[in-house]
Amino acid sequence: MLGRVDKSLMATGPDVSGFLDQLKHVGHSPLTYIAFLMVIFGWLGAWYFFSKRVYPRILAQIPEKDRTSALTMLLIGLPAQITDNRLTIMRWRYAIAVYAITLIFILIVVGILASGHPPLSNQSSATPPALKGVLDVLVWPKGQADRPGKRLYEQGALPLKPADCLRIEATLGRPAYLYLVWLDSSGVATPLWPWAKSDWRNRPADRDRPRQTLSIPAESATGHPLDPGPSGIESLLLLVRETPLPAGEDLSLRFAGQPKQAGLNPLQTRVAAWFENGEPVRDEPERVPINLNQTQAITDPLWRTRALLRDELQPLFPYTRAVCFAFRGT
Repeated sequence: MLGRVDKSLMATGPDVSGFLDQLKHVGHSPLTYIAFLMVIFGWLGAWYFFSKRVYPRILAQIPEKDRTSALTMLLIGLPAQITDNRLTIMRWRYAIAVYAITLIFILIVVGILASGHPPLSNQSSATPPALKGVLDVLVWPKGQADRPGKRLYEQGALPLKPADCLRIEATLGRPAYLYLVWLDSSGVATPLWPWAKSDWRNRPADRDRPRQTLSIPAESATGHPLDPGPSGIESLLLLVRETPLPAGEDLSLRFAGQPKQAGLNPLQTRVAAWFENGEPVRDEPERVPINLNQTQAITDPLWRTRALLRDELQPLFPYTRAVCFAFRGT
């Protein structure tokens, strides 16, 4: 059906929202800034102690006429015209100590800011949480574009019909590589994301990168009208990977040979089901199956979608979500 949705939604620009998704997860924790402030105040305290306690003792032992050159030597290391060997050794010792402490503090600050995390953090070795997400559609029935959109479980949303407006919303618990495919009632699979212009061979690099959310269309509270087509069950598949889909992988072959459907049962047109990793979702109140027939596991298109997810797609995609729903077309 997207497929039957305006092709302009597949011709969107660069993946700016994907960059923003990642940007939200980058930055310094509050402990980083606390450590930074501790370093700064520690350095200031050390310098205050030196200037109030150590330097006056050295200065008291230097003739008044040589004090300017002694200060210069201590601050920037220039030679000073002081002939007392004991004082020369003392001032060099203190100067080197001050420079060493300053250098150590600078290195600590640079290390903290470069890492983006407080010292001794073990976050980099932590195991990332398991992939988890949701996939939903929002529907505006024909002539109701000025009203709030309906979820599939709400009365009046099913079956979808030509000229209804549809919005796709996908969300993951953490960023990953996200692939979206539409499988219509004619058995035709249409690539939606990250492919451009519904072309399996056109997968731009600026779109094929980790992201946490995806909305089609991108503008909030808007949908694309559905084009006419044969009646049947439409399926929207969310396929998720930890790494990019290999460049040589032709995903269209995994959808080849999907059968056409015979249409909808006129006595049961309110049909929808959500799947997670090939199994029906039953623990999410807004996504429990609607009129899912358990006895037609061979011919029912809902169960064919389930088999497609488990048998053909799971080897490539460790996490999948799908939503299937009735479309009453021509």
